[in-house]
Amino acid sequence: YLGIEIVKIEKGYALVKLSITEHMTNIYNFTHGGVIFSLADEAFELACNSRGFIEYGLNVNISYNKASKVGDILY
Repeated sequence: YLGIEIVKIEKGYALVKLSITEHMTNIYNFTHGGVIFSLADEAFELACNSRGFIEYGLNVNISYNKASKVGDILY
């Protein structure tokens, strides 16, 4: 649904990419935090499970350092 692209996967590593569109913004026209977290969660899932074992996060947090907007590409 979001259009997350897998750029690269290696054992214990994943790089994903997402182009921000209008439907991904909040009321201030910045990228919704849930979209950014979803991108990070996808990279986490791919990297953790790249070793052939089922793994998952029990506790995860994220710090948003800078706002992104429509047209930005996030990795």
